[in-house]
Amino acid sequence: MSDSLFLTVLHVFVVVTDAVKSELVTEGETVTLQTNVSEIQKDDQILWIFGDIVIAEIYKAAQRFHIYDGPDERFRGKLNLDNQTGSLIITDTRITHSGLYEVEIKKTFSVILTVLKAMTDRSVSVLEGDSVTLHTDVPDIQRYDVIQWRFEQEESHIAEINRTAGIFNTFNSADGRFRDRLQLDHQTGSLTIKKTETNHSGRYEVEISSSRSKHTIHKSFTVTVSGEQRKNTFVGLLV
Repeated sequence: MSDSLFLTVLHVFVVVTDAVKSELVTEGETVTLQTNVSEIQKDDQILWIFGDIVIAEIYKAAQRFHIYDGPDERFRGKLNLDNQTGSLIITDTRITHSGLYEVEIKKTFSVILTVLKAMTDRSVSVLEGDSVTLHTDVPDIQRYDVIQWRFEQEESHIAEINRTAGIFNTFNSADGRFRDRLQLDHQTGSLTIKKTETNHSGRYEVEISSSRSKHTIHKSFTVTVSGEQRKNTFVGLLV
């Protein structure tokens, strides 16, 4: 008389991030259903669901690691959780453990929202020959490491500060109109135009950004240089 060996195969489906994985295991064996997470983060919540029943739960922030037997207790003494990855381990498997398992991984994170005022032009008027300063007026300007000034629609900058790289530069512009005319305040990033001419009239934009916080401030100025140069009046005596 020959002995017969019968193997019962369990078919387990696992849903992880909307992708269904299929696992085959022989009855009585142990199977691990992976989350594909290398390490659970502090505020992560993980739920393992069989059918529509939660059978395991992790909430690391509250140090909550729970497994449940299920309404018909088919999982009594069968479940374990990997507290580092959140993977679910089913030991001594039975046919009744076949089915669809879903894992939900919920992450909690913080968002800092900064609402900026809409960028409006500041109008500045100056007599030809005088100097004019365009102020950044940012109280905590030292937090921002990059300041870039542009004139009209020019792609290149006319002035630039990069504190990290130690760059404090002014440029002449393509047509040289700003040659020896620009001065940067290294502390505030404000831009001074010296000995103004009528071709310095136009729109100036400054972009103030922080590489650390990814926060950027935009400001613009419309400068009008009057064509009447200031004249000094001298009073003398004829002898």
